[in-house]
Amino acid sequence: MLSNLILIFSNDSSLSNQLKRAARKSHFYVKIIDSAEDLFKIVKKKNFLSIFIDYKAINNSLDFTPDKLLSISSESLIHIVISTHKIEEAITTFRGKPFDLLKKPLNPLETERAMLRLRWIKNLFNKTTRGLLNGNSIESVPYKDGRRIDNVALEELVELKLKQIIKKLNLDTLKGLYKIFLEQVEKPLFKTIMDNTGFNQIKTAKILGINRNTLRKKIKEYGIKV
Repeated sequence: MLSNLILIFSNDSSLSNQLKRAARKSHFYVKIIDSAEDLFKIVKKKNFLSIFIDYKAINNSLDFTPDKLLSISSESLIHIVISTHKIEEAITTFRGKPFDLLKKPLNPLETERAMLRLRWIKNLFNKTTRGLLNGNSIESVPYKDGRRIDNVALEELVELKLKQIIKKLNLDTLKGLYKIFLEQVEKPLFKTIMDNTGFNQIKTAKILGINRNTLRKKIKEYGIKV
C-alpha cells in the first residue's frame, strides 16, 4: 500500500500550517522540515506519498541541486509551491517532473483539491492492490470449475490448501501450526519481492511496509540467498 505520510518542506510557517491543516483534514500524517539537508536525508529513510516543496526555500538553499531533487521524484509525488513568475523556471529545474504546481499565496480550495487528488490516488492504488489479491486480474491461468487462477482470491487458494492439510493432521496432538504456516506464506512472499527488486533490501522493505532490520532478520531466518 502507498504511504500515508506527507512531507512539507518550507521555512514559511504560514504556508506550512495551511498545508498541514489541509493534509490532516484528508487524514494524512504530516512531517514539516525547513532544512534542505534534512529533506535529502529523510527521503532516503522514509517513504512519503507526496512531498510539498516551497520552491523559494529550496532554491535559496546551499544544499540544493536539481539532480538531488530529481532523485526523490521517483519515490514520491512532488508538489511545488511557487510564485507565478517562477513557474517556467521550476518546470525547467524539475525537467517536467512535478505532479502538481500550487501558486502562492495558497488558495484554500485548490490546496484542498490537491489533498483530495492524493487521497484518490492512494485509494485507487490500494483498491487495485486488494483487487489483485482477491482475484480481480486480467491475465488467465487454468484453475478449476471453469474459472481461471487469476480470478481466484489468494485467500481462497490458501484456505483450500489449508483444508487439505488439516484433513491429514491429528489436531489433538498438533502444536505450533501458526508458526509453521506463517513461515510457508512469508518465505515465498519475501523471496518473490526480493527477486523483483533485484535483491534491493531498501526497496523490498518499503514495498512490504517493514523496516530493514526486520527484513534482514527474516532473510536470515528463512535462509533466503541474496
